[in-house]
Amino acid sequence: MNRLGRKKEARELLTRCIERDPEFEKVWFNRGVINAALENIEEALSDYNKAIELEPKYANAWYSRGNLRRRMRDFEGSLEDQTRAIELKPDFPEALANRADVKVTLGKVTDAIRDYKKALEVAPPGWSYRRKVKKIVRDLQEQ
Repeated sequence: MNRLGRKKEARELLTRCIERDPEFEKVWFNRGVINAALENIEEALSDYNKAIELEPKYANAWYSRGNLRRRMRDFEGSLEDQTRAIELKPDFPEALANRADVKVTLGKVTDAIRDYKKALEVAPPGWSYRRKVKKIVRDLQEQ
C-alpha cells in the first residue's frame, strides 16, 4: 500500500477511535495531523480545535494548529497558537523557531531573532534544525 493509502487508512482508524471515545484529545490531535498531511485543511483545523477544547494544556495541539494556521496564511492566529504552545512548554524549540518564522513574515525581525536564539538555547544538542536556525539568525543579523 502506498503512503496515501496508509494515511487514509490511519484516518479511518482514528475516526473509529473517536466514535468509541470522543473525549480522548490525542486521537483528535492525531487525526488532525493525518488530515493536514492529506491536505484536508478544514478537517485538520476542526480536529485540532477539538483536541484543544478537550485538553487546553496540550502544547503539541496548539503548536500543530499554529503550523496549520500559518499554512492558511492566518499569521496572527499562528502567532497566538505558537505563543500558547510556548507558554505551556517553554523549552519547545520547534514552537519557538516557528513563532520566529511567523514574526519574520510579519516584519518583526528583532523579536524573531530573540525567539530563534531562545530555540537554540533550549534545544537539545542534536536538534535537527540547529544548523538551519543558526544560519537564519546570521542572515537576519547581516541585513
